[in-house]
Amino acid sequence: MTDTNNGASESTERSPYDRLRAAARQAMIAAFPAYKKALESDKLWSVEQSFIMDAMAEKGKCNLPHRISDERLAAEIGEDANVIFKDLSASMIAFYERKLKETKPR
Repeated sequence: MTDTNNGASESTERSPYDRLRAAARQAMIAAFPAYKKALESDKLWSVEQSFIMDAMAEKGKCNLPHRISDERLAAEIGEDANVIFKDLSASMIAFYERKLKETKPR
């Protein structure tokens, strides 16, 4: 039998940054369920980007994940990108709650 996959599993593998964005979006939806629709539609991408950078900084990681190589980012976030968004400070969550209220989805 011939393998018809032709490397499809490799091409569907998400980049470290894509995994980080997905984890951030899940964390934001869990913390701010009222904004689920806007977050899922990518209308709050700028707030999401800031959230990622702040969470990374809070965890002592590179806070400019979009500017580093995939290899370095993979090392920064590890196997489970969700860990970056666990146990964030109450002040950070409060800040983003205010920011979401003030931001109009694009």
